[in-house]
Amino acid sequence: EALQNTGDQEHFEKSSEELGEPDGVAKIVAFIISDDASYLKGSIITRWFYCRKQLEKELKMDLLKIINELKKYDSATVQNAMILIRGYSDESADYSGPQLKCYHLKDPVVGIAVTGKVCPLYEPKSKIEFMEFYDNIGKSELPVFGILMDVEKNQGRAAIIGDVMAHMARSLGAVGMIGAGSIRDLPGIINADMPVWGTGKVPGHGPFNLIETQTEVEVAGLKINSGDLLIGDTDGITRVPLDIAEETVIKSQEVREKETKSISAYKSK
Repeated sequence: EALQNTGDQEHFEKSSEELGEPDGVAKIVAFIISDDASYLKGSIITRWFYCRKQLEKELKMDLLKIINELKKYDSATVQNAMILIRGYSDESADYSGPQLKCYHLKDPVVGIAVTGKVCPLYEPKSKIEFMEFYDNIGKSELPVFGILMDVEKNQGRAAIIGDVMAHMARSLGAVGMIGAGSIRDLPGIINADMPVWGTGKVPGHGPFNLIETQTEVEVAGLKINSGDLLIGDTDGITRVPLDIAEETVIKSQEVREKETKSISAYKSK
């Protein structure tokens, strides 16, 4: 700014050299923490928030592109692709177990996890408003899975996902619902065209309350945190770590091409 105001290049270069020395650095620090630098601090904070918002926007755009690309593959292909990238991983952070069943699906579904823990059978000691779970679905700018975990001792004895919930979650932007527990109202869920997974079906529930949201849940042996990237199909749910998500898309295509070639060779015999 001083150079722009005065046009004195020689003075500017000399001052810059002095500020690079220990005494100069001390002067800069002293100035920044003083009241005289209020305008500068305001400018820095404003620019930091702007850059942060721009970065978040770019990351969301990149992640949405990855989500749309991953939808071209099935969960098994994606899991095989990740093995090529990182080797074998602990199953509890990788994919769901055989207890989880898919009850309605047309094509593979990919989205970000929004989680909640519920007590569907008995009155809990403490609870929060159920709308907090739906609010978190609605706030997302990306496709989401609404995931609920039954934390009762007798998990699955009461339903935790039903048709009204499916219609509501769908209206808020959810692309799938996953239950660590039982579902009910399947015809209504199908009517909502909501892909759904659960560990069983029952016709009823007791007092139904949300006790936590956006905390870690466990679904059929798979640990899921809020914000995790997931792909779901008739085999179950596979978790895709965000740091290898882009590479997973590339490797998934390689896996598909290799397997298609192998299958064609076997069929020709």
